[in-house]
Amino acid sequence: ERTRGERPPSHSARQQAPRSAGFITCSVVVGLVQTDSSSALRDDDLIHEDNVRHFVLDNRDRTYRILYFTGRPNWQHAFVRRALDEDPQLRLSSLVRISGPNRKFEFRGAGTTMANPLFEGFDDDSGLTPRYDEAVFLRLGVEEGELEAGFPDDAEDLFDYHLVIWGDVEREFFANRHLDLTRRFVSQRGGSLLLLGGPRGLAEGGYRSTVIEGILPVTLGSPDVETATELRYRAEPTVDGTLSGIFSLESDPDDNRAAWSALPEMFGLNSTLGTRAGATVLAQASGNRDGHPLYAWQPFGAGRTAVLAAGETWQWHMLRGEDAIDGLHAEFWRQLVRNLVQSGTEPVTLTARNELLATRADTLHIVVRDSLYELRDGVTVRVDVSGPDGDTRRLPVEESIERSGSYSVPVRFDRPGTYLVSVAATGGKDGGHNDGKEIGRTTSAFYVHPDHRERVSTRYDREFLRAIARKTGGRFYELEDMDRLVDDLPPAPGGKEHIDRVSLWHLPAAYGMLVALFCLEWLIRRRQGHP
Repeated sequence: ERTRGERPPSHSARQQAPRSAGFITCSVVVGLVQTDSSSALRDDDLIHEDNVRHFVLDNRDRTYRILYFTGRPNWQHAFVRRALDEDPQLRLSSLVRISGPNRKFEFRGAGTTMANPLFEGFDDDSGLTPRYDEAVFLRLGVEEGELEAGFPDDAEDLFDYHLVIWGDVEREFFANRHLDLTRRFVSQRGGSLLLLGGPRGLAEGGYRSTVIEGILPVTLGSPDVETATELRYRAEPTVDGTLSGIFSLESDPDDNRAAWSALPEMFGLNSTLGTRAGATVLAQASGNRDGHPLYAWQPFGAGRTAVLAAGETWQWHMLRGEDAIDGLHAEFWRQLVRNLVQSGTEPVTLTARNELLATRADTLHIVVRDSLYELRDGVTVRVDVSGPDGDTRRLPVEESIERSGSYSVPVRFDRPGTYLVSVAATGGKDGGHNDGKEIGRTTSAFYVHPDHRERVSTRYDREFLRAIARKTGGRFYELEDMDRLVDDLPPAPGGKEHIDRVSLWHLPAAYGMLVALFCLEWLIRRRQGHP
């Protein structure tokens, strides 16, 4: 269920948007033979069950909140904001520092005030004018009361965002509480943190040997401001970067490589010593610093961190002249941001660790957290499932005694199709059942596949066959042992075999033998003194 979206002519063939909102069931079919009026599966394919795969596309209307904090007004922030404004699901709140705090008060005469030098000379009796030791910010795209004190100090304020971007802001601006809170934002809240390069970013910004470096996908080297601002190079996506969709500008791999090779050179690459064991490099530099990581990410706790070791990417738009009308730079940033925000964690999450199959017993797993993303035990969890026929039923929920905030739901679906599962968690501040305050809710859709395991996986599984033989009392033979199979087969009964029954009482020999045994027993007992 797909339709072609409104895209520029050079990219409309590869980008397709869903026709409707909500959960959409899609199918991927391979091995089709196209005819004049229809299409059908090939006749020479003996197993058709493994040619079709179904999946559920989540196209619900949602809003992802992004905080972009930049240390100075620059072109990079302007072009990123322009790109994200075209996506209605991405809401960007910008905090632009236009003046830093002064560490020392300067007395310039009787007219000197405590206000920031930018505001001296203006009459302001409201008392809201920033002091000389406070930074001055420009806030863009914010709601009333949002980011009034600058970068958030409390978890309640920072945890409302799905993605935090730091661009060209030095470590000295942040207090230690800001760094620790940002680390919790990633590990506990499950948000994403993106650090941009530039003369005030990464090692050049003083982040080496801080708690932030410990969660980054790269290790920071010695500062080199000249390299971070003047080095010329090109961006070269890796295989992982192309498959992720972030660095996919064309559907064909050869065309995609050609598109990236045709982009203008970039200026400035922050130095890193290497990538961590769990990191994935999605793009690297070519030319100068060939193979140096340009964009990398890694999971950390419940979230992920990413590094774009370049302070400026707007050259891809401004230095291309008339060709920039296709919006490649904006498209790249929308893909990058969407990849980061969609990995975020919600207070209530519902997952199925295995592929769901009809008529097979499975388990759904639920994790409940509160607004500060603390795991919650002892809450009331209600789970309702709606099947393809529209019937809704309540499922039992079991609380785990091993993992905090974890709940399991045993399920068994009778027929294939798309199932909607709704979860609502309620409880008091102390985790009690009687408060009735809702902690969170979520809805997920799962496609239950037909149980075609025997036909879908037709590989020779030696251990599986051995297990069947052991459980059924049979024997397992390799191909080279087939000559023993005939000898081990039990003899089959003949077709003319019959059974004769003979009564021993009618045979004199049997009667005489029985009398002799009785006499022998009597003789032995008498010799032993028994009656």
